[in-house]
Amino acid sequence: MQDHDLEWLVHNRSLIQELLLELWKEFPETPSTGSKPGTVLQLLVGATFSLWRAAFLADSDRDWQQNASHAKKFLGIIIKDNAIAYSQERDTRFWTVGYYLNNAFLRLEMAYKTLDYHTSLRKEVIGFLEQQMATAEFSPDPRKPWELAYGAARELLKEARQRLTSI
Repeated sequence: MQDHDLEWLVHNRSLIQELLLELWKEFPETPSTGSKPGTVLQLLVGATFSLWRAAFLADSDRDWQQNASHAKKFLGIIIKDNAIAYSQERDTRFWTVGYYLNNAFLRLEMAYKTLDYHTSLRKEVIGFLEQQMATAEFSPDPRKPWELAYGAARELLKEARQRLTSI
């Protein structure tokens, strides 16, 4: 692992921790039923958790062979142990980082849709999801989609915060 890889990991782990804290502070103790901004906050809990986990797994490029091999290994662990731990996710990171990124992107698009919020970042989120559905291709460098998803999560938190204060 090179210095710039370690710098990315430390920097982005810090960024996602800060965003998690902002989300925690914004999250009401008793969210109102049926509030679209409140629903978005809940979607962001899932998206930011996935980004938090992906930040720990995004330390190397992936290829299709490694991804498939790690998917099979992941399945074997679940079947054998009926559980999964971080160390096992790390050992199968070429697949698990993609799982967490896809989960984040799906939740982010649900949040954009809930708010009926259209931005250039949303277009990129949709583009990422469309590429995932149309082909078996994925970004060999998981850091680029991570950064896109992080930006979208930050944008959605800001928009949800504004809408909550205007209610």
